[in-house]
Amino acid sequence: MAAAPACPADGRWSQCAIIERLERSGLAPRLDSTAVPDAPPLAERGVLVHLGRAQLEVYLFADAGARERAAARLDRSRYIEYTANITMDQKPTLIMSGNAIVILHSRSNHQRERVGNAITAGAPSRAP
Repeated sequence: MAAAPACPADGRWSQCAIIERLERSGLAPRLDSTAVPDAPPLAERGVLVHLGRAQLEVYLFADAGARERAAARLDRSRYIEYTANITMDQKPTLIMSGNAIVILHSRSNHQRERVGNAITAGAPSRAP
């Protein structure tokens, strides 16, 4: 039986790279194949990942420039950065890295830190 193809290590985030990174961080991600998250004004189709009771929306772009252009259209007042303290108004956490925008819905500071660190460490790249 052939092994599953390896997740590309090309310096860009892919769905499989996000899942692998979360697994290696001990977060036990579960991809939801039935739900499609929507974060207007992002045009890209997202995927939903469950982390325990938390949810993670993942939006992937062709490159960091496309992600930056899309992020510029987001209403940042609706989100908090993963390094900020949780607010009483329960805003989701916005995490950006390379070609990915990740929106975490969690009230756990520990989980927010773990997910933020996993994603901001950068996408897998080939060894030189």
